[in-house]
Amino acid sequence: MKGAAVVGVWSFVGYHLLLKLLDEEVDVVGIDQEPLSKLSRINEEKLFLIGRNAYFSYYSLQEKNVFQQMQPDDIDTVFFCLYEPNQPSFPSEREEEKTFKEVIRYCAHYKKRLVFLSSIEASAVHLHTMKGKKENHISTENGNFFYKREASLTHHQISYAVLQVPVVYGPWQPSFMTYHQLILSHILNQDLNIESNETSEDSIYVSDVAQCLYEMGKQETSEIYFIESGQSEQWKKGIELLKGETEGFLTPKPSEKHTALRYAYRPQFTLKEGLIEQEAHIKKYQHLYNT
Repeated sequence: MKGAAVVGVWSFVGYHLLLKLLDEEVDVVGIDQEPLSKLSRINEEKLFLIGRNAYFSYYSLQEKNVFQQMQPDDIDTVFFCLYEPNQPSFPSEREEEKTFKEVIRYCAHYKKRLVFLSSIEASAVHLHTMKGKKENHISTENGNFFYKREASLTHHQISYAVLQVPVVYGPWQPSFMTYHQLILSHILNQDLNIESNETSEDSIYVSDVAQCLYEMGKQETSEIYFIESGQSEQWKKGIELLKGETEGFLTPKPSEKHTALRYAYRPQFTLKEGLIEQEAHIKKYQHLYNT
């Protein structure tokens, strides 16, 4: 893989994937919502950390004909990470769906591989749909959202890979997620009103997700995969490490049987080590989060 496009390059996983690709000296076209002149403080910092990198160029989705501007000869794989897999709701679904369809058309026309970051919650919808049950009675908004995108993707004649992930944690984790809120609460020595929206009993370190996506970008097989830690109640154990107890947190229900293939990988960190990395990050960039 000599060149790649990352749609959602400022997203949690998308940014870590960018770092992985740059480390492998892959030419990357980054695509996201914000123009460079109007980046959020967090995304400005992400751009600053990349620096003047000859392997990186950027387009905003607010520009016209973004995908027509991309040189197909420079891109082997398109990674779609625009949707946060742990996000509980998607307020601008219409515009993001438009972008998703444009990416599929681009990959179909130029015969490019598409790697799609999805949620493990889509598995429940797959399973119950196979059993003939109604979607809206068996899954979350998140699960239904990703299931529809996966179904749309598999109906096209393109090379693709889908990676379903549980809760993802590590540096740059979105502020709406539980681990981030617990760490920030501890750093500030404040009792914050923490809302837990996670529904997966598992958790995976973000660099491991980026590594798996990178590997899938180099493959040719079209398949839907999921990854897991292999540890029982991993998400709950993270709560215990951060808070010392799990009282007040609903334990997510165990995952049902998966309809996707398990993707084998070697974890970079233990759960404790990964949370230490995340805490060190939040301490360093506390000024970006405490506003």
